[in-house]
Amino acid sequence: MFDRRNLTGNGIGSPIHIFENHKAAVLCVQWSPDKSSVFGSSAEDGVLNIWDHNKIGELSGPSTKPAQGLLFRHSGHRDKVVDFHWNAHDPWTIVSVSDDNESTGGGGTLQVSNF
Repeated sequence: MFDRRNLTGNGIGSPIHIFENHKAAVLCVQWSPDKSSVFGSSAEDGVLNIWDHNKIGELSGPSTKPAQGLLFRHSGHRDKVVDFHWNAHDPWTIVSVSDDNESTGGGGTLQVSNF
């Protein structure tokens, strides 16, 4: 995450925080339409993470190496999560799409998560 107010004249800057929890390339990032500090990231590792940059520095659970700012981790997909969208009527519900069955010719899967 970068603070655009601290970029140099060439548009170069150092990140103020690096959100690390995926084990493969991130495919999609979206800000929550209801809470300005919350965003989601989905990746080729089959995981959808929900982050809150206001929670950086707080522990996220009983882990030995907590991911700072991680609110929720959905790992119900078996293959890469290629897209996700926030529910317009319920701010804590997300629908995610993966290529779970692409290798067998069956298409992908759609999952609804409420956290």
